[in-house]
Amino acid sequence: MTQQERFLLMKYDLKLLENVERMVEHIGKVYDFFLSAEPLEEWWWHLDKVASGELEVEIGLRQKDKVL
Repeated sequence: MTQQERFLLMKYDLKLLENVERMVEHIGKVYDFFLSAEPLEEWWWHLDKVASGELEVEIGLRQKDKVL
């Protein structure tokens, strides 16, 4: 992923988190978050836990490994 793509992903992740309660309500009409078996690292599958505060998400850029 390029640096620009990482910035865009971070931007959209933050937008999702800003609207997490609305998204849980909307997506919950067709998806049962309780049945989500994906790992917690894939937090977007667990928006119900993010909204309730049970799961905390940290968004940020990581420095790429430098090659010597």
